[in-house]
Amino acid sequence: MRIAAIAMARNESDIITESVSEALRWADDFVIYDHGSTDGTGQLAVEAGATVIFGNREPWGEHLRQHTLDLVNELQPDWVWRIDIDEIYHPDPNPRLLFKDAQKDRSFCIRALQAEFWLTLDDVRRGLLLEDETVSVQKRRRWYTIGHRALVAWRWRPDLRYYGLAIQKRKNVPLDSEGKHVAQLGPTFRECLLQKHYNCRSLPQVLRRMQERREDFKTFGKYRYNVIIDEKIGLHYLGPPVLGEEFDFADNHALVYAWYKESLASLNERKGAFKWHNR
Repeated sequence: MRIAAIAMARNESDIITESVSEALRWADDFVIYDHGSTDGTGQLAVEAGATVIFGNREPWGEHLRQHTLDLVNELQPDWVWRIDIDEIYHPDPNPRLLFKDAQKDRSFCIRALQAEFWLTLDDVRRGLLLEDETVSVQKRRRWYTIGHRALVAWRWRPDLRYYGLAIQKRKNVPLDSEGKHVAQLGPTFRECLLQKHYNCRSLPQVLRRMQERREDFKTFGKYRYNVIIDEKIGLHYLGPPVLGEEFDFADNHALVYAWYKESLASLNERKGAFKWHNR
């Protein structure tokens, strides 16, 4: 069984090495389209083991993912796995074993559950915003909310491709020639992968992101209102109970996974806490 991961990246040098290394624990190949980085992101990805396609800076769109899919079509893997550069997958459930089970089950798609990590006032009190960015982001960021279920992987087919916005409608997955996305082409596996989303990693990184997205009010507002947030508004903590204890993020994944079993209540809580989510 061969799994090929795909991603796009631009100016993500603070997380790219960790992201690629983590993804290659489960995937056989990681193909990344670097669309105009100026901070060495692409070269760091190559050094970490990814295959990188270097492109010019251009307006972001789902159609850009086609660059990665073109190369994956040459590899002809069993599965294609879309991973965002700021996403890291938990070892429980073991992603590779879950893919294998999905293949035995003759499923066509796989989804992931998301834990979305934030910068919080608790981070400020603990001095975590001052930590060096070479420290694993999984150790630096400890407060999270429930995110969403997303379709992240599908069986490889050479006829699937990403289109422009008029057709694609930002489904994050490729479509067939009739405009059907992969969830319409076969059954989705009953179990989900577990994903940690680190779109807010450090104060400098978030401020850079806000600068880049200042013309896009929807995503700009998302970062603006969540640069530093109060941990008492529905977030959950992943870490030691007492300040000073060692934080073993590898063992704590079970806490997140257990919390997802109460996802309905948590999702309602999240909607109340983050008003921008519904705008």
